[in-house]
Amino acid sequence: MVLINDLVYYTTHPQELLAIIQWKIWYQPTHARDSSKASSGLKECWRFLRLSSRSFETVIRELPPELVTPVCIFYLILRSLDTIEDDMTIHPSEKEHLLRQFHTHISDPLWSYTGNSPTMLDRPLLLNFPYISREYNKLKPEHQRIIASITAQMGAGMAEIAASLDSGITTNPSYELYCHYVAGLVGTGLTSLFTAASLAPSSLHSHPTWTESTAQFLQQTNIIRDVRADHDDGRSFWPEQVWRKHVDAFEDLFLPQHRDEAVRCGQEMVLLALGRAEEALRYMALLEEGDEAVLRFVAIPQCMAFATLEACSGNREVFAGKVKISRGVACRVMMDVRAEMEGVCGVFGSYAKRIREWNERSDPCDGIEEVCRGVERTAGAIVEEMKVKRAGAQGRCNEVRRGKGRYMYYRTLGMLAMAGVITAYFARDVF
Repeated sequence: MVLINDLVYYTTHPQELLAIIQWKIWYQPTHARDSSKASSGLKECWRFLRLSSRSFETVIRELPPELVTPVCIFYLILRSLDTIEDDMTIHPSEKEHLLRQFHTHISDPLWSYTGNSPTMLDRPLLLNFPYISREYNKLKPEHQRIIASITAQMGAGMAEIAASLDSGITTNPSYELYCHYVAGLVGTGLTSLFTAASLAPSSLHSHPTWTESTAQFLQQTNIIRDVRADHDDGRSFWPEQVWRKHVDAFEDLFLPQHRDEAVRCGQEMVLLALGRAEEALRYMALLEEGDEAVLRFVAIPQCMAFATLEACSGNREVFAGKVKISRGVACRVMMDVRAEMEGVCGVFGSYAKRIREWNERSDPCDGIEEVCRGVERTAGAIVEEMKVKRAGAQGRCNEVRRGKGRYMYYRTLGMLAMAGVITAYFARDVF
């Protein structure tokens, strides 16, 4: 049945089918990894990563060799921490203690945690945490310091807001603060790992809000997409400041008779996420000055998030079940990202335009048109900046070539003149 549905879908979406075929034929990893040389413990960590998130496992594997293991371990540690925070069955006082003390356990090869609910997807990470700890202890001291610092800050932040999550997030600033603790700090840690390896410009540290926006854009999009699943699990991350404008109780958003109100509420959440997009673009434009694999590692999830945000925009299905982009759309986005920053800007600009045009046709949400046009302008401006920069670099190369050409020309003339003088000197006795 799934095959038949796919056949019908791609018959009416031939461009997506073409993108899948192109990806299958032309995709080549930026950095090849020989997993046979990995230790048994590291192989287990990669297995856990694949079980936790196949999509992140794919992009992490493409990182340069000096980053691939630190980022893998960093992800697993923070995912383990997040699994404790997500588990609603853990007693609040125990959860707070675990969150605040978690960073003290990451180097302990004997520590593990068995108190998660059996229904938690990533429970195996905590049951088998010694595998992660042992690989963490093999990392460079600088990488360990970065990971430990971010883990400590994230755990403390999660503990601080854990109590408020029981009753829901009330204000937009509280929502942004939550996203900072669970995502913004991840962005800070990754940026530090990139620059420590000299694979991204150190000037990234001069733009902390760009780093924050890049991480928050991803997190806020996921919160919009997962609203129904979170509600079914007894959790709510949408701020009351937003949903209270449209319904009397948060659960009303999921009732069929309130679908119009739910869509308008969803558009306000989309607006909050879109407010992060321009700075995310600026962050990635600066990343282009470093390693291309690092740029793609960041850009692929960002572009997937924008495609997901567009799919959620104005979509009633968000409140009925999880909205996912098709495999064809995902492949097309990844093909665009492989065209480097121009492709990233193309993805951001095109999806911003789609959201803006839908908003204009339907019940408009104040602010969406303005912020979307801002994203489109920034995307266009970055493309022009890249063209100027590359034209300048090409001009310098041409100037060097011309300089070398003039040098060779005059050198040849000089050699010919010298040869003439020598020939005339020795020829005087002949004639």
